[in-house]
Amino acid sequence: MTQKTVWLSALGCTAVVIAACNILIQAVGAQPVTKSYLTGGCDTPQTPFCDALMASIPNWTGHVFHLAQDYPTAVGPDIQPWLQFDPKTQPDQYLNTALSYFFEGNIRTDTESSFDPTLNTVRAWYNAPWQDVGTNGREFVHGLTRERVSRPQELGTQQLQQWNNYAVGFYNAPGGMIIGRVWKDHGNPDPTGASFPNGTVAAKLIFTTTS
Repeated sequence: MTQKTVWLSALGCTAVVIAACNILIQAVGAQPVTKSYLTGGCDTPQTPFCDALMASIPNWTGHVFHLAQDYPTAVGPDIQPWLQFDPKTQPDQYLNTALSYFFEGNIRTDTESSFDPTLNTVRAWYNAPWQDVGTNGREFVHGLTRERVSRPQELGTQQLQQWNNYAVGFYNAPGGMIIGRVWKDHGNPDPTGASFPNGTVAAKLIFTTTS
């Protein structure tokens, strides 16, 4: 995986980090989707959310995605280093600091184990649930879901065909707290609690099959 570009945006006091990379995604012989969530396997009020409905291929020994869903009910103070910069007059410093916050503890010497919340000893990160159903649902290795396709000439004048894009998102503890609050009852979400507090950071790694 070769990092191609990094771009970020900020909304009010909430830092939003998005990194874009270029990779080649190949078919791995995925098994048919089994709708275990309909029979009590996961995604029920009494069970955890599904990691991915795509089954792993036979004899797979590589990384396996596990949904970070141990959402906190309360969070303590956390550093917000981007606050030392004015996003209007110091946008580069503001956004680069937010990016470093996301990278801290998530980038590892082994690419395959990078951005695995279970391995981050600096701070907790969480995934949003309910991204597993259907042909665009999470794959089992890194939890990528299919995003909107890039249409011809959208990425450049020489682009003559559409290309698929894939992504996985993360939320820090304040964001994870709100996700857990909204989805406390898996089958009956409470949108009245969907207000992210200041200090929430949402990060998304976006990958493209574009050559």
